[in-house]
Amino acid sequence: MTLTRKYSINKKVKEHNKKLKKLAKFKPTRKGPRKEPPIPAACPFKEQLLERAEQLRDDLKKEKEEKKKIQAISKKKAQASAKGE
Repeated sequence: MTLTRKYSINKKVKEHNKKLKKLAKFKPTRKGPRKEPPIPAACPFKEQLLERAEQLRDDLKKEKEEKKKIQAISKKKAQASAKGE
């Protein structure tokens, strides 16, 4: 590879990375978990809404744990079959 080609590639990579950084400034990513919208104290069914929200959170946690278990089992099976071959 000639040096001219090498430097032109480096230049294009540098320009590309600069462009990505510039675009990242205008599209910030969300960090951290989202907060739940507050429920006003005057709401007549506040307790029921809070219980439902908590139940939904628990369900999501259980689903995540089940998925992790399934993935762990399938990973172990894949490793065992790879060792057996």
